[in-house]
Amino acid sequence: MPDIICEQCQKPFHVPPGRGKTARWCSNECSRASGKGRKQAKIKNHYTCPMCGKDVFKFPSWVQGKAVYCSRRCVDDAKIKWPKHKPTDPEWAWLAGFIDGEGTFTWGWARGTKHQPRMTVSNTNKPVMEYINDLVGGSPRTEIWRINRWRPSYKVTVSAKMLLRWIMDGIGPYVRLKTEHIKCMRALLDNPFDEEAAGRLKFLNYRGSSPPTDLASKP
Repeated sequence: MPDIICEQCQKPFHVPPGRGKTARWCSNECSRASGKGRKQAKIKNHYTCPMCGKDVFKFPSWVQGKAVYCSRRCVDDAKIKWPKHKPTDPEWAWLAGFIDGEGTFTWGWARGTKHQPRMTVSNTNKPVMEYINDLVGGSPRTEIWRINRWRPSYKVTVSAKMLLRWIMDGIGPYVRLKTEHIKCMRALLDNPFDEEAAGRLKFLNYRGSSPPTDLASKP
């Protein structure tokens, strides 16, 4: 067996013939110590998070893409489709009345959480829905009904938490019918596993003459 000089402690050690060209350290301790030294020798670059402005220090090999974020929350916030301009008070009041009549606050399943709050607004008037999309952002899409004689419906859905809070803060002073819905949505945004808020929201959204027995007991 050939003798190899350890790169960390500079002591000779024996290795099998097959490892004569690949062996570098005599023990696991020397291997770990050498790894710490290599990391310490590297210099972390300084970056600034484009969302919150915090300082970020990362190795160049860890950086993928142009932007460097400090947390997963800032990464998700950067993907939000924000509106082009901030709505005025009359626009918030108009939007609150439209959401009172045509909007829905619901929750669905999402990876890592039990309840994913979302707001949906739908209508058959395409120019109005495009205007709402310009006000609040979100993702508009067309929905074709099963009955041919019905007009196609256009829907705007918002599920980004930061954008939902911003919308509810804007329409909060003007809504009349969706006040309880917004309270449940805020509770679900603070705690996605809030069963009481989810059940209350399901009770508020129930359609029919009387809710099922499991929902009738909800306050």
